[in-house]
Amino acid sequence: MGYLNETNDALEVLPYFNGSLSQLYLVKAKNSLIVKSLKPLYCARNDTHNRFMEEVRILKNLEHERTPTLVKYALQKSQSYFAYQYIDGTPLETLLCNNTLTKQQSIDITRQLLSILSSLHERKQPIIHSDLSPANIIYTKEGQVHLIDFGCAKQLDSDNDVAHTWIGKHAYLSPEQAQGHPWNTSSDLYQVGLLFYEMLTGKRRNQGTSIKEILPLAANPDELNIDHIEEPYRSFLKTILSNKIENRFQSAQEAILQLIT
Repeated sequence: MGYLNETNDALEVLPYFNGSLSQLYLVKAKNSLIVKSLKPLYCARNDTHNRFMEEVRILKNLEHERTPTLVKYALQKSQSYFAYQYIDGTPLETLLCNNTLTKQQSIDITRQLLSILSSLHERKQPIIHSDLSPANIIYTKEGQVHLIDFGCAKQLDSDNDVAHTWIGKHAYLSPEQAQGHPWNTSSDLYQVGLLFYEMLTGKRRNQGTSIKEILPLAANPDELNIDHIEEPYRSFLKTILSNKIENRFQSAQEAILQLIT
């Protein structure tokens, strides 16, 4: 890949993650990078190539210390990639698998996530992440939360205040996403609620084991049984995980205030 060949100060280039549409590499150097390359088959397709270009456009506009910092990109049909600064931390997915999170850490991670979303949602042109899942949350040894992977993100404009295109991990979809309806910033909040529930209980809200099971459960979730969770976190979860979008918190800031009290 072109950019990897140009990286003269790289100590090592390692495959980092092999996705369905793209390949990620870790470039170890003085300032390590993640390089995301769209696979050749999908470079030639307008839908996936346009989606990749949209991700780059959103990354260029993020300007948030807890989101990826774009370093370089190229967007040709023959080769498309971008590079961003590597975030040295542990994915929330790993912490959940190892069952190493305390209740206080779970609360703190949730607050930090909501703070990041508040910044993204309250812009003149709000950014909806749409794929808040354990693999996309990085927790550093300093206790900082970083939100990565904006491949499903959408930046709204004045004529469009809902998203309805690319969706994220099936087990972390909001009901409206799983039902194929347009979604908005409250859908991001629902996904934060799913993460908080999983951190507190040690199990996923959606217990499906295949797409055939997961999608119906995401579209019409079972009744939320959280009587064992203490207040005020029980009330917080009931609101943020409401099946009806209009019954959830109306902003990330409102959710933060509820979580604090």
